[in-house]
Amino acid sequence: KWSVIYKKWLDSPLKNFIPGGERLDFFQKRVKAAIKKIVRLNRGKAVAIVCHGGTIRVLSGYIPAAAAITIMEYQK
Repeated sequence: KWSVIYKKWLDSPLKNFIPGGERLDFFQKRVKAAIKKIVRLNRGKAVAIVCHGGTIRVLSGYIPAAAAITIMEYQK
């Protein structure tokens, strides 16, 4: 059951969702709102944000004009 749901979600994450999980469009809105707030509260400062891959994917497609981004990946 879960493998079918997961495959559908991978194929089309905006149309499908994991039961009990956060919908992708809600997650994107939440990440964007958080980034706007971080930028607004830290103008002119360097800020490090530590996050998981899903957040990085949202950020890579959305950076407010007042911000720049450098992505570094840590691997053991």
